[in-house]
Amino acid sequence: MTSYVWPLQQAVYAALVAAALPHVVRIVDHRIERPKSNDFPYVQIGEDGQSLQDDVSCADGSQEILNLHTWSRSRGQKQIKEIMGAIHDALHNTALTVPGLVSCHVFVESGRILDDPDGKTRHGVTTLRIYCREA
Repeated sequence: MTSYVWPLQQAVYAALVAAALPHVVRIVDHRIERPKSNDFPYVQIGEDGQSLQDDVSCADGSQEILNLHTWSRSRGQKQIKEIMGAIHDALHNTALTVPGLVSCHVFVESGRILDDPDGKTRHGVTTLRIYCREA
């Protein structure tokens, strides 16, 4: 099976931009080094993905696991939960259009919120499982 990691990332990015996530300043594919207060909140498409072969009798396929990281410095958990809820609404149980794939179905598998060691930042992790079938 051809690697569809980059086209999948582009499709997820486009879906997030189209969703107009509340409060989000920007969506990136890297962690912002030494962020300033006006950089928050942001969503990071994680580099920590996984690809699992998932063929069926008539088509090559895969399951792609992708983490979306949400970063917020808002007091309390309201803002990060609103953003993660909007991510869920935008992506869960949806189909993405990716060239070369006849189907690409997204499920939000899990979400969790962590307090960052700096004592100011909240870190949300939304895990996507994407089922792909080649043309």
